[in-house]
Amino acid sequence: MAESFPLTLFILINNTCLSSSIGLLGLVANVINLIVFYRHGLNSSINISLFVMAISDMFTIIFVLGANLCFSPYIHQWSVPVMFRVVYYMIGAWPSYRITLYIAVCITAERCFCILFPLREKTMITPIRSKFVIALIVVLNTLTLVPEYSSMYLRYDSTRNESVLGGDYRKRTDHRCSGG
Repeated sequence: MAESFPLTLFILINNTCLSSSIGLLGLVANVINLIVFYRHGLNSSINISLFVMAISDMFTIIFVLGANLCFSPYIHQWSVPVMFRVVYYMIGAWPSYRITLYIAVCITAERCFCILFPLREKTMITPIRSKFVIALIVVLNTLTLVPEYSSMYLRYDSTRNESVLGGDYRKRTDHRCSGG
């Protein structure tokens, strides 16, 4: 079913022009944040958390820009062997959104500890512990998506007569013994 011209025009302007422009401004702002936090020094846990959050936000923006490209109404006119709807789903910025969210939770918990234990906060939350927690957040959030991302593969599309990058859930082979 073909989309109407006003809807196509709205999607094109909203996704390609507005969202991409705002995303590029966000990339510039995050680069400025990275420079400021690096120059200020990564010797406190809050600076480390905000530095990594800016990196995660940059990945989120890059993934959203790629998703906007996949959602373009004219993307199917390109003759590239990619299933764009599947790639759109796969690069929807899932890991970086969650990493940013959990880092914000860590920052909130750190600020809460500052209020609850004002004299012991510096000994409880050290830069080394903060780096360890952030590394754990990044690794665990990335590992949760390995099964889903590993489902991307090349498959032969007989209608296009070519191999296509896409994703699908592979059929489960049943290895149970059929006893009598």
